[in-house]
Amino acid sequence: RSGHVVFVSGNLGVVYDSSTKTQHFYTGHSRNAGNISAFAISPDGALCATGTMGREPEVHVWDALTGTGIAQFEGIHAVGIAYLAFSASTSVLAAIGHDDNHFVSVYESYSGTWSDGRCVATEDSVGVKPCSLAFVGAESLPLLLGHAEGGMFIRRQGATLQLRRAKF
Repeated sequence: RSGHVVFVSGNLGVVYDSSTKTQHFYTGHSRNAGNISAFAISPDGALCATGTMGREPEVHVWDALTGTGIAQFEGIHAVGIAYLAFSASTSVLAAIGHDDNHFVSVYESYSGTWSDGRCVATEDSVGVKPCSLAFVGAESLPLLLGHAEGGMFIRRQGATLQLRRAKF
């Protein structure tokens, strides 16, 4: 957003306002969650999502202008969060874990404000080591997971996720 730069450092989210030369901090991650290992900004620049690495990884959604926390999700991933991605509508967020199986979770906010956000679907194993994550549909899915041998499309089927090899 105009004149603001958002970045992470350790377990903090930082919002720098270049016009006033001031900073706001997002400090919502617990000490047990570890440092931030994944970061995403919504397409409209209004929201940030951060995921942590550690014994009790967390995924948080917060305001990109003020650093105010909006939603947090715990107890879903093990080891840490590797990648995060917002959908074009910003109402869906996906996360891939650092665990050996690369657990995938999808969160949704029906109102779009994220105060009602919840985990709506998971997949225990994607079978490959991911190197990128992005929503490629006009709405929320499909989700494209990139890996060394190509890609994989992920679609939601109720509370589970369907995986399909991408053909390029």
